[in-house]
Amino acid sequence: MTRLIQARPAARIDYIAFVDSETFEPLADYRRGRTLVALAVFIGKTRLIDNETF
Repeated sequence: MTRLIQARPAARIDYIAFVDSETFEPLADYRRGRTLVALAVFIGKTRLIDNETF
């Protein structure tokens, strides 16, 4: 994910976090159905935020 984002010249990662979707505690490994990926990325001056549960 980091490589894909950083391949864009105007992109700058603010944060990427893999957390438990119920407790928001950081995860060291992927847990099907309970992993939330949250990220914020600057594209130029615009800050984009998104999250997805897996």
